[in-house]
Amino acid sequence: MKPKILISKKVKEKLDIGAVLKIVIVLKNRIREKGIDSLQIFEVKDDKLINRQRTPKYEKEYELGFSTKQNEKVYAVEVLDIEIGRYWDIIFPNEF
Repeated sequence: MKPKILISKKVKEKLDIGAVLKIVIVLKNRIREKGIDSLQIFEVKDDKLINRQRTPKYEKEYELGFSTKQNEKVYAVEVLDIEIGRYWDIIFPNEF
């Protein structure tokens, strides 16, 4: 089953669309791996995307392929909803 990924309105409005797409691609690939934490931290810094998790410790840096002047952090949070089922929500930390 394909993972459901939702993106908050604030993230869609504020974060560069190319960075959002890269986050979604990285998240989809990470979901297939064992040991993925239900809280993924993504940082966009200039032309890089950094993905981290706390437990088990993980960090990987990706090239965006373009430069952005943004320096933003977003969370991808795994949620289990009785009606919707399991999905990932991409949000800013202040939306958590």
